[in-house]
Amino acid sequence: MCACEINRLHKILDDGGIELGGVTSDINGVSARAMVSALIEGKPIEHMLGLARGKLQQRREELGASLDGDLRASGWPRIEADVRLAWRAARAAACAAGTTARCRSSTSRR
Repeated sequence: MCACEINRLHKILDDGGIELGGVTSDINGVSARAMVSALIEGKPIEHMLGLARGKLQQRREELGASLDGDLRASGWPRIEADVRLAWRAARAAACAAGTTARCRSSTSRR
């Protein structure tokens, strides 16, 4: 995701009372992306807490409080597809450049 898309995601989450960016070091990181996907799917907070990786696992209480909000008021449904599309484009660009472990391992098998 480019900086403008990340900033847009921050704003939408903040408008909906989701302060994920204040707890995670990278809103575009593995844990944050998994949690945003879970938010899109309407998963409960307990499920999203289970998606935390690394040092974020030690901040479960803060993380739980940051995820307690309502995205429906922030216009989330309107841009949900944009977020997913941006993530797919970023993943495709990383694969094309061979910069992700998943892509490197799949291309090395060919």
